[in-house]
Amino acid sequence: MLRNKYLSAVLLAASVSVGIWGCGPVTEKTTTPAPTLTEFNKTMTLQGKIINATTGAPIGGADLKVYLVQGTANRTPDKLITDTTDNNVGEYAFSGIPVAVNSSIAYKVVAVNTGYQRFEGECLFDYALAGVDTATVIDTTYNWIGNIYLYPIGTPAGDLTFSVKNLHGTPVSGATVLLRQNINTNTSTNGKTGVTTTLPGTLIASTTLTATNSLVQSLSGTTGTDGKVTFAGTTLALGGNYTPIVLPLTFDGQQLAVTAGTAVTVGTGVAAQQISMTDLEPTANLFYVVSASNSIAGSIQSTGALALTFNRKIAFDSNGATSFTATATAGTPAATSATAAISTDGYTLTLTPSWTTAPLATDAGATVTFAGGAASIVIQGYTGASYSPLGLLGFPTTAFPLGAPISPAVQMIAN
Repeated sequence: MLRNKYLSAVLLAASVSVGIWGCGPVTEKTTTPAPTLTEFNKTMTLQGKIINATTGAPIGGADLKVYLVQGTANRTPDKLITDTTDNNVGEYAFSGIPVAVNSSIAYKVVAVNTGYQRFEGECLFDYALAGVDTATVIDTTYNWIGNIYLYPIGTPAGDLTFSVKNLHGTPVSGATVLLRQNINTNTSTNGKTGVTTTLPGTLIASTTLTATNSLVQSLSGTTGTDGKVTFAGTTLALGGNYTPIVLPLTFDGQQLAVTAGTAVTVGTGVAAQQISMTDLEPTANLFYVVSASNSIAGSIQSTGALALTFNRKIAFDSNGATSFTATATAGTPAATSATAAISTDGYTLTLTPSWTTAPLATDAGATVTFAGGAASIVIQGYTGASYSPLGLLGFPTTAFPLGAPISPAVQMIAN
């Protein structure tokens, strides 16, 4: 009896509940989109080959050891082929290296072998690239190729030679070149550099692990007449990374800006480098007229000569000094109506009219206009191009940001 009453009560409650659900107001069911997941549990595999820096041959042998110093752990590689008969001798790999999200983690790599100098380098494991860390990717593994070069004990460092030129290709003499040693080179040269940004998990471009070295003394040198300076290998750290910096100077009338060359690693980098300096003058033109004798409106040049001073030393090309002509509003020009001469210092070109009958003092407003001189001058020490001086631009002005055109007209007599 009690059980029947209890069962009736349960059924009644169920019927009431159903009635309320069935007769109540209808509401729409909404869902919230799942949030975009950022990457986590990212790891990196570091792999590469250990190579003799002087011969390029792979290194093996039972004494070869490689370590990844990861915090307090000195990890040994997951793969290290030391058998000199193996085709893949010298190959190593570390897996499961943590990679931070939107930041970077640096670890030390150490390689040692009997008869070779100890190698220590820093590796920056970084994949914080725009559009990658916001992808819906979980448990991603990346790969980095890093080759290690070991130098046999007793191997001398090679000399470094830097050739400094201006943008015209002229060797710059008397330039001071500083050689700055870079201690943490991997921080700026590896990691993001060379990463393909299409999809997560793509390979990072292969690179050479750069050794970290104790700082050596600051080095400086001065370029000779050939524009070259050489730093002796005895003053350099073998495996060290250096950046050459040329200090600003005035050369051949040109203000040259401080310029840094390409960083080079002693032993594995290019031992000779050319550094092109840039012009500090406020113009986009590399060769221009600094001043002209007729630049002031209304100025009178009684001889009718036009003097043009350039920012670089000049010389005559094959067309020479007789390729100019002159016309006049008064008087009679000679058959060779104009001649040209370059000043002793090499900066000024003077055009002078030649006369059969010169203008008279009563020829008010008489003018001479020069023409010709196509491809008649070159920059001293640089024969790659010839210039027409009357076609060049003058020094920049407010009205002409890139320079005012040179006027070929000279007023000889006042109006």
